[in-house]
Amino acid sequence: MRARSEHGPAAAGTYVREVRSVTVLFAPLPDGNLPDAARIAAWLQEYDAAFKLSLDVPNGQGLHLLYGRTFNVLGPRLLEQLPAFQTLATAARMCGFSVGLQLKVGEVLQATPALAHLLDDRPMGTVYLDFRDVPDSGAQDAAALALVEALLSAGLSLTLLARPAVLARVGVFDSLPANAANLQIIPSADEPGVPAPALLPARPTGRRRRVIPIQGASDRPKQSFDPCATRMQFFIDPQGAVYPCQGLAGLQHMALCHVNTPFSSACLTEKGRGPELATWLAAGPPLPPQGPGPQGDVCERHRQQLEAMVVA
Repeated sequence: MRARSEHGPAAAGTYVREVRSVTVLFAPLPDGNLPDAARIAAWLQEYDAAFKLSLDVPNGQGLHLLYGRTFNVLGPRLLEQLPAFQTLATAARMCGFSVGLQLKVGEVLQATPALAHLLDDRPMGTVYLDFRDVPDSGAQDAAALALVEALLSAGLSLTLLARPAVLARVGVFDSLPANAANLQIIPSADEPGVPAPALLPARPTGRRRRVIPIQGASDRPKQSFDPCATRMQFFIDPQGAVYPCQGLAGLQHMALCHVNTPFSSACLTEKGRGPELATWLAAGPPLPPQGPGPQGDVCERHRQQLEAMVVA
């Protein structure tokens, strides 16, 4: 579904319907404090109410668009912040979102009691398991494979963020539980200074993809993992600023609103952002053509373009 071209109050409802998912970067602030989970949860409920009103859900309309909405939490050492995560997850589930949590393998292996507690409560349905802190020495390979199989046995949907070569070394492709599961694998960049693809597509496509390592093939995908239309979402940074996608986080002039301000669908059409969002949803950002050579990541090129506009 693509955004319409109208503007004003009607357009606000249109864009609220398009931006269907939310991701939170839950990381310590510069002063050492954590983001206010209760305030983020309240904002999420305000957004959810506006989303459902835009669909006329109270009158039984647009119910099919309530499927496939995701609420994901990223951040360092999230197993140490379980009360905050449970506050966020409870609010999200009450709104009807599916809940996902990103965890790093190395951090999880150092906090197995917290993981056991999390699996007992199971406030999330999906785990995004990041292998980028697994040492190349192979010292944690057996434990990493056991972790994958434990999460699958708990009935969780699992997405692996790793290069296929790493997963092959760990033994994922030889694991019977892993091969029997409906895994999603997102290859990560391995060259220094090259950004990884956006980790969390905003909307499930309805099918899972498995990546099979091919002899001689590069581990790094040549294109972005998903186009804008499947990645547009509300991305909330630790300061509480809300962006239309993860790739624009930190560009303050692109922030739509703040969680400390009650949600209003007008934030999507103010300052001319309605036409921008419509273009990105329909065809991606308008970028100048690149010359010969490897094609850069679309999100990174778009970010550089917006940064250059501010400097100019």
